Amino acid sequence: MTSTSNNAQQNDPVRTAGSEGAQLCVATYPGPFQCSLCGFISVTGHNFMEHVNRHGLRSEFACSKCSRRFPTVNSVGVHYTRWRRGLPPSPPPEQPGPATSSAEPSWPCRDCSMTFTTKTGCQLHRRNAHPAEHALDQPRERRPRWSEFEFLALAEIEASLPANTPNLRETLIAELFTRHGIRRNLVMIKGQRRKARYKALVERLKQQLATEIGREVSRHLSDVVEEHTSTGSTLADNSNPMATDVNQLEEVLTAGELSSEVVVELTGLAERALSGENILDSTAESGA
Repeated sequence: MTSTSNNAQQNDPVRTAGSEGAQLCVATYPGPFQCSLCGFISVTGHNFMEHVNRHGLRSEFACSKCSRRFPTVNSVGVHYTRWRRGLPPSPPPEQPGPATSSAEPSWPCRDCSMTFTTKTGCQLHRRNAHPAEHALDQPRERRPRWSEFEFLALAEIEASLPANTPNLRETLIAELFTRHGIRRNLVMIKGQRRKARYKALVERLKQQLATEIGREVSRHLSDVVEEHTSTGSTLADNSNPMATDVNQLEEVLTAGELSSEVVVELTGLAERALSGENILDSTAESGA
């Protein structure tokens, strides 16, 4: 009887993204990391590895100090940190040889006298027995800096919002992404709003916005008074013409997102103008 295994077709295994047979894409640490296939640039190693995997390539990271290559961004980060601190770099991994029963431990712990036969065992020991020292060796990816455009965009959004907006920081995050496609978290928003330069910028933008709205209101009042004067309209011509014009003015003020106090004051000014009082000089002075 012929074995079915002899009839099985011998095919090469399919090469998948990240496998040993995949084409290699090497980036220099500490970055930025650039894809050699399409030129994509990332400031974080994790995003770079995900991008390279989508191309079906295998990623490696080369130390900019000694050109030694590592398979992950964490391993090259630990190595690079020792170079930066003036410590001797970690020894290169030994080539696997024939297993022997008398193999000596080859991975000593840098923080105590213990030794281990594998690098993984040594790292697990340091993470559990020396967590503080182990944390110092882990690379920390920096948060992206705020550009001047992003800084100004955040200030403009906050200046345009009403003063009593609930959940202001969450609203700023949503508006920043909706208007400009910029993603920032609560900690980043909080850090910018603490700066004295940011606070001064928001106040200046609010004053500019209030001045522009005041000028629009003045122009609207001028048009209303001029219309009533030119047509010679009186209260008898309409059952309540003043209420109609005041309602239109309230819609304009509400669209400008002013505070309730300002809306009441400007509405009262409109009623005075519609009653025949000349307020153009006072409104022009306040808008100047």
